[in-house]
Amino acid sequence: SGILSAPSTHDLIVTDIVVGLTATNYDCDANGHLVLFSSSTGVTLAEIPVYMSYMHNANTNPTTLQATSGIRIPANTTVNAQWNFSIQDCYASNYDIRYTIGGYLAQP
Repeated sequence: SGILSAPSTHDLIVTDIVVGLTATNYDCDANGHLVLFSSSTGVTLAEIPVYMSYMHNANTNPTTLQATSGIRIPANTTVNAQWNFSIQDCYASNYDIRYTIGGYLAQP
């Protein structure tokens, strides 16, 4: 199972993605990117960079992607997400990734 699936009768158009990275320890800085890919083919559909600033107890500004024409997910496609660190000061268990994805269904 993936994070989202397009039904067999419609394509899914992703228009908005918001991604935030937070650290549970205030001394942990990190950067990376969230990759959305097709479960069946492995094809990358989107790659969203996310940056944290090194400021004690500061809130992270989420990365927002607003695609005017959208990212087309073909009918009957399941999408998975993978987080890849570019830089990390602490173990992966010290970070939380939160994301929201919005869009609409369209006839293929």
